[in-house]
Order: sequence, then structure tokens, then C-alpha cells
Amino acid sequence: GDGESNEGSVWEAALLAGNLALANLTAILIDNRSSSRNLGDVAAKFRLFGWQAETINGRSEPALTQALAAPAADRPSLIVAEVLP
Repeated sequence: GDGESNEGSVWEAALLAGNLALANLTAILIDNRSSSRNLGDVAAKFRLFGWQAETINGRSEPALTQALAAPAADRPSLIVAEVLP
């Protein structure tokens, strides 16, 4: 989730996965804005690390299904699922 993304190890792992082009890795980040820190555009940050990243409506099963069905063939993928109150 967005709160766990305050940990440095999350960002170190994301950078390593991008550098290694781990195409078999898909991560889902649940963004409910419950973190005490504003992380900004997480998808944009992951793109800078070499990931395919997209933001979806986390309450939409069709959006999640579509995002999971289209992973990148040459790099890791991130789905930011916004579940705002």
C-alpha cells in the first residue's frame, strides 16, 4: 500500500527490479491516501525506474482485470489501484 512505500527497501527493490528488467514481476500498490507522507505520482516514479506503470480505479474489477492482462514483455509492471474514500 501507499503507507508501506515510505520504507526505503521498497524503493531499493523497485530500482533493482527495473534495472534487471524483471518482466515476470507485476506489483499492485493500493493507494488509499492513508500515508502520513504525500508520495506524489508513484506511477511516474516507477516509470523513471524502468517500470511500466499505470493508475486505475481500484474499485473497478474490469479495470484491474484489464491491467493484469497487459503486463510489459520487457520490464516489470506496476498497477496503482486508487481506492480513495
